[in-house]
Amino acid sequence: MQLSQVEFSQVAFTAFAASKGVKTAAASLRSAPVEFVLSHTEFFATPFGASAFQSPEATRLNLELDVSNSPVLVQLQHAEEAILQKAFSDGIFEGATLEEVKKQFHSSVSCAEKYQSHRWRTKLNTAGMRQCRFSWHRKSKVPFEDLELRTSTCRPHVWFKGLWKQGSTIGCSWEVLNLLVQPATDAPDPF
Repeated sequence: MQLSQVEFSQVAFTAFAASKGVKTAAASLRSAPVEFVLSHTEFFATPFGASAFQSPEATRLNLELDVSNSPVLVQLQHAEEAILQKAFSDGIFEGATLEEVKKQFHSSVSCAEKYQSHRWRTKLNTAGMRQCRFSWHRKSKVPFEDLELRTSTCRPHVWFKGLWKQGSTIGCSWEVLNLLVQPATDAPDPF
């Protein structure tokens, strides 16, 4: 399934529960995890690669995908709107109005005027039980250390984990489970 096919208005949420200083509300769709491929036809640039700000030893990394010139940008914006509306109708925001929730919401899609781009922020794990699986465009598996994501384009398989709440800020939690990588055309063939 790709992003455009996910019925975010049908997602069910648990109540917010405390987890390492952040409250989380898990999401499911028909009692299953909400997983999708961002697009079956597009690869997306990751201009900053996968990193954790000033923490080279980290294994949980940010991955921002450039969705500027893609129909995926609007699909992500509509998905977040549907997610907020459904979570609100499920009553997980403890007496807040929908307008208050929208003001507290931190979108995972950001506009970087400096770079004239829209980027979608996700997370990925390079170790542990939920380690992201990386593969080349020819489907062969590759270790994370062998990738140069800054100069590659990617097609992610994503899990919408649910919502997070820290203080008065709310956001969506998107985790990349698999990443199909297409090296830059001027990069040497990995084989």
